[in-house]
Amino acid sequence: MTMSPSLSNTSSAAKEHLKAPSQLPPIANSQNIPEGGTRAWLTVLGGAMVTFCTFGVVQSFGVYQDYYTRISLNEHTPSSISWIGSMQVFFVFAVGLPAGRLFDAGYFHHCILGGSLVYIFSVFMLSLVEPHHYYQNFLAQGVGMGIGMGLMFLPSLQVTSHYFARRRSLAMGFVISGSSIGGCLYPVLLNNMFTRTSGFGTGVRAVAFMDLGLLIIANFVMRARLPPKRGGKEGESVFKEVITDGPYLLFIFGSFLIFWGIFVPFFYLQLYAALHGVSPGFVRYSVRHGLFLFTPFGLANLRLLDHGDERCIDLGEDSTKFRCRYLRAFER
Repeated sequence: MTMSPSLSNTSSAAKEHLKAPSQLPPIANSQNIPEGGTRAWLTVLGGAMVTFCTFGVVQSFGVYQDYYTRISLNEHTPSSISWIGSMQVFFVFAVGLPAGRLFDAGYFHHCILGGSLVYIFSVFMLSLVEPHHYYQNFLAQGVGMGIGMGLMFLPSLQVTSHYFARRRSLAMGFVISGSSIGGCLYPVLLNNMFTRTSGFGTGVRAVAFMDLGLLIIANFVMRARLPPKRGGKEGESVFKEVITDGPYLLFIFGSFLIFWGIFVPFFYLQLYAALHGVSPGFVRYSVRHGLFLFTPFGLANLRLLDHGDERCIDLGEDSTKFRCRYLRAFER
């Protein structure tokens, strides 16, 4: 008995659909990802520079909070001033939504370059603000810098997935560690500049020129490797699957609660120390010490013992143990 051509074609299509993962086209096979190389690690280096200039600045807002509250915007309450930093943080994450979609569509360099220009322009504008003009600080630092950061931050993390699968956690750990380095260096630089004769404007411009150099290097060394992702029904089905995933939604809710309160010490630690009699020399370094002790983006989260988990960065047990050991060292 012979098989009809139509049944034969159907059988072939079914076999094609049931191919093993190792037989899938190269672009869908993680073995096609290089897992390293000069271009990959240069992209990681550029990503660390971007996070240094973005989330490193966000974590240093306590310096500005202290300066604004006690000097340049002292007619406003600390709560009103913190809206500047809060708006900045909002834009870092909110602009990540369209930036992520642009990244998928193949506009990685447009996001990084456009975000760099908006961010650097806003920092220079911040250096020109006049004392006791709240709206100028709000527009330059809260809105302008926030939008620029948002365009750069998420794409600089996503691009590592083009080069790493098995070692993705390690690579992303190196990228995000740039924010911790920035969070330690910016407060020291800004506090020392603000308290000297150079003043606020010169200090902010010094940071702007440093960020300009780092972002120029980052724009040159970072490269996307994979072609743009196409939208359509496949993207809609993935989105529907995500919004109906109970454990994932629970994780999102928990993250919301964490970020609701995590920036309070970043914003108010230095001001609180200054208003409660702590020596000025220690106050200048209080934000840095606080970041080193408590930030979840610290260097302890590099996951040097990488277990090949390509889905997430380990921000939990390792960093908690590190902080506990550091605190116990002061108890002895």
